[in-house]
Amino acid sequence: VRMRRVHAATGSRAAWYVSRLRAMQPAEVRHRMRRELAIRADAGAWHLTPRLWRRLWLPPASSLGAASPSLERPLGFLRGDRASLIACEAPHAAAAIVAHAERLLSGHVTLLGYPEVVLPDLPDWSRDPFAGKRWPNRHGKLLDYRRAAYGDPKWIWELNRCQELPLLTLAWRLSDQKRYADGALRRMLAWIEQSVPGRGIAWSNGFEAGLRAISFALAFDCLRGSPSLGETEATSVLTALWQHARFIVRDLSPGSSANNHLVGELAGLATVGLLAPELHDAVRFREQGLAGLAREAELQILPDGTGAEQAFAYHVFVLDLLLLVAALAEARSAELPEPILAALGRARAAIDTLVQGREPDPAYGDADDGRAFVLDPARPRDARAVSGSISSLLGQSVPAHDATTLL
Repeated sequence: VRMRRVHAATGSRAAWYVSRLRAMQPAEVRHRMRRELAIRADAGAWHLTPRLWRRLWLPPASSLGAASPSLERPLGFLRGDRASLIACEAPHAAAAIVAHAERLLSGHVTLLGYPEVVLPDLPDWSRDPFAGKRWPNRHGKLLDYRRAAYGDPKWIWELNRCQELPLLTLAWRLSDQKRYADGALRRMLAWIEQSVPGRGIAWSNGFEAGLRAISFALAFDCLRGSPSLGETEATSVLTALWQHARFIVRDLSPGSSANNHLVGELAGLATVGLLAPELHDAVRFREQGLAGLAREAELQILPDGTGAEQAFAYHVFVLDLLLLVAALAEARSAELPEPILAALGRARAAIDTLVQGREPDPAYGDADDGRAFVLDPARPRDARAVSGSISSLLGQSVPAHDATTLL
């Protein structure tokens, strides 16, 4: 019986690879072969030449500038004046954010419809509390997470996106209670210390690295001006952001995988470039991210404003990523490629057509409870809020039911 199960699993795995190969063009197959060789080389360097491996994963001196000059105030939209506006115009929303931050500090975590768990203040980010097992510390891209017995990879990925960090820092701005800022910084530094770049379940693909880079960059920027964020702490976070950007640049999702995952990777890259100008590579990260997003906005937001993946929840996810980068570019006075603005405009028109009155969001295609970034306790992201945010960004009138959106 055991042998039959092994053969069945092997056959299923082979069938999956054959199906994927059929979806690829020859150029993509060649690209993936080169990528596999690079992954094997990186995995081998970890064991055979650890000194070389460490050097490759540390930014060269020319890539990390002085951190202290720009730590005085945030560069993006998570600023004190914006927080004061939220507290004044939407006090109930502000109170809900602070209340949720309190639960997060006490370790209460509810992800992807799973039962709530209470984690330690500084958890083991590799351990699945439901399976009671730790994901192994091996090269992330060599983990067979589809058939692993360590737990649901989606849950542990969600945990490692660290999306509570921007919300905690926003709670600090809203309440002026320093412990929220301290908690966010403590968790971020602990994750960086615990996680080896490129290894473990948190590094199994560029999409997860992109979303985590967004969380780190937003939280780091919001913490500018906090007495807790000194040059030593800033250098640790900036180094981690550089490592995330390096990981993404080296392995962007190609061909048949170029969907919302590629948008997440490019958005992470652009966010690092926009919010971490201390990195001498920041301009390169920003330009590559924005150029890639401009291309993908034209491909993934169809002429009628719907999503190419034909999954409404993922469409909203993509729009949120584009909206985030657009808002950050506006805050940084950076030029945003016109295709991104055009895609957001036609998507907003489509949402307003599909979702009217009290109608629920459409439910066609795949969906999960994941979000591009988290600044409020609501789950999942409501399409009306996305439409309102786009309207605000484009200088259009915002319907009354969208007026509490944070962006």
